[in-house]
Amino acid sequence: TLQNLVELVDSLPDVVVREEIGDMAFKAAAKARSSAAAAAAGDIGLALAEAREALTLALTTTFDDSVVSHLYFSWEFKYAVYLPVALPIIVPIFASAVRQMKAVLLSFRKGKMRTSRDRK
Repeated sequence: TLQNLVELVDSLPDVVVREEIGDMAFKAAAKARSSAAAAAAGDIGLALAEAREALTLALTTTFDDSVVSHLYFSWEFKYAVYLPVALPIIVPIFASAVRQMKAVLLSFRKGKMRTSRDRK
């Protein structure tokens, strides 16, 4: 699971990992190394306890809401989902605003619109 987190962060360079998530990942790696050292020394009880803590920390970091949201809702995903929905709405509004601005400018040029000085 720590390898999955590293692969996720490497694959999405725009992902900002919160400091506490990074600390948990480093603690999980330290616990995993400690578990391996305890197993090599023959202390199975300590090795299992350290491995259990490492797994808990690794799962907590992997399934944190901020990490999962970047995994499933990256900016590419948001553009792919929302652009086809928003574009048919935005283009006509923008085109009508441009058309309206052109009409207002044209009427000012022709002198058909009265300004505030003309009314006095």
